Amino acid sequence: MLKKFFVVFIVLSILAGCNNSSEFDSRVEEGKEAITEAEYDRALLLFKSALEEKSDDKEVKVLIAQTEKMIEAINGFHEEEANNIEDIIALFEEVENTEGGYSILSEQAEGWREDLVKREEEIEKYNRKLNESKALKDNGDYDEAGELLDRIISDIENVKYLEEQQDRAIEILTDVYNRQLDKANMLKDSGNYDEARELLDTIISNTGNVEYLEEQNEKATKMSTEIEDAIDE
Repeated sequence: MLKKFFVVFIVLSILAGCNNSSEFDSRVEEGKEAITEAEYDRALLLFKSALEEKSDDKEVKVLIAQTEKMIEAINGFHEEEANNIEDIIALFEEVENTEGGYSILSEQAEGWREDLVKREEEIEKYNRKLNESKALKDNGDYDEAGELLDRIISDIENVKYLEEQQDRAIEILTDVYNRQLDKANMLKDSGNYDEARELLDTIISNTGNVEYLEEQNEKATKMSTEIEDAIDE
């Protein structure tokens, strides 16, 4: 009788162990599927649940650490204003290079990192162009500055991460036309009507139907009318 009881106990223990192993494997696989779908919080919960079944499993411990780092990096990106973008890129690189980590998660982190690096390169490129346009403006090369700024604004329109550069481009371009208006006004006051009208015609043409240059367009149009009235007199 005792022997029979012992056999039953062994069988039940084996079945229980198999059940725990099945539950463990299921949670790990579900966690990996969640990673594939970029559901990182859900994946982390599943991996931690699996670890409760096998607290000494090295693979799951690595998956947990890798997933936590991915979540930290993504959260850092969404809170970018309070973080250094280079630090965020470094976090994605850590996820990407996790030893023994999940390859799909590494690939996802690589994609994030490459996108952020490209974004930083774009920001630096347009900052250089803006500095160039400002130097042209300060040197009085208004036409060349205006052409460069028009290209910049066209290139980065509706690019969210370049909104700061677009605002700066509009600010510099507005100053370009304000300076041209000052020049046209000086020409008008000195009686150089033909030269003033030529400059004003260019300003009116370039600023027409441009919402952020509406004020400059109106000033140029008004000044042009004043010159016509002065000639008629």
